[in-house]
Amino acid sequence: MTSEPWKNEPDELAWEHCGMSCRLKRNGLGAWCGYVKVHPNHRWHGCTNLDIDTSVNVHGGVTFCGEGCGFLKDGFWVGFDCSHLGDKMPDRLECSGCDSVYRTMEYAKEQCERLAEQATLDEVAGWIAKDAVGQVVHLDEENEEAHTTKVKADGKEE
Repeated sequence: MTSEPWKNEPDELAWEHCGMSCRLKRNGLGAWCGYVKVHPNHRWHGCTNLDIDTSVNVHGGVTFCGEGCGFLKDGFWVGFDCSHLGDKMPDRLECSGCDSVYRTMEYAKEQCERLAEQATLDEVAGWIAKDAVGQVVHLDEENEEAHTTKVKADGKEE
């Protein structure tokens, strides 16, 4: 492998994974940023990167949430970047430590697909939770039985 693999990679990539649009683009440091488009009904739509559950496992965590930004003009996107401490940044090699690692396009694509998979799972979990709204499960420990009660919109049991 060449000591400068970024010279053999494109600067952008777009594809679909899990039914979601995915994009990679280099930032001003030459490092990859990955983005997944979420639809308007998704729980992450309209959030900030601080609102997204920290259990989302992607390189460096979620560092971007937004729309109408640069090349991401067609919807709401959630993303990450590969320009953290320990990441080699091709356009700022003097700022990269000697032990830093270049995150290749293939690595960034895998991370982006991981993010799309987690967004899809989060969406499915949201559908399940919405189906459960309106019911409360009560556990009768004495008789070791469970029963459900319907709840009205005001939160009172029917």
